[in-house]
Amino acid sequence: MNSTMIGSAIILVLVTVAITYTMAHNSYNTMPSIAPTKKGASVLVLGCTDPRYANALSWHLTHSDELHADYELFTLGGASLGVLQEEYPHWSIAFGVHVDLAIQQHDIQEVWVFDHMDCAMYRTTLGLEVDDEAIHVEKIEELKAYIKERYPALGFRGHIIGTDSSITRVL
Repeated sequence: MNSTMIGSAIILVLVTVAITYTMAHNSYNTMPSIAPTKKGASVLVLGCTDPRYANALSWHLTHSDELHADYELFTLGGASLGVLQEEYPHWSIAFGVHVDLAIQQHDIQEVWVFDHMDCAMYRTTLGLEVDDEAIHVEKIEELKAYIKERYPALGFRGHIIGTDSSITRVL
């Protein structure tokens, strides 16, 4: 082997090592670390169990400038309606217990609810052929009153996720 071939081989090895090291240590290959001093979350998020909307909700929660992944997530079928409906009374009990724990353990300050359009829980529980935004806003307002009665110090926000994955704050 001549010196040019040896030099080229050494450069190739160094480039390969550099690329391998960079790929192994870039943020897209690792999860962000959790700050050890953080006590918990400032917001309890209530979402729906419908998997069609999980990605939109997750993206919004982790990319929101206001929230930036500072939340606890709790899901029920129908989100706001899941707490309010009476067919499954244990759902509202479970939600209340979770809010209590989130206050005690993580000092949450707000509850944010994310309903979504084309919700099967709304259609079946309320006997609707098609749900519309107005009924979601009504149930979100009812949930706000429900939470304010039980937890007057907590803030509240209501959102609706559209079938196009857009998220609109309605309260």
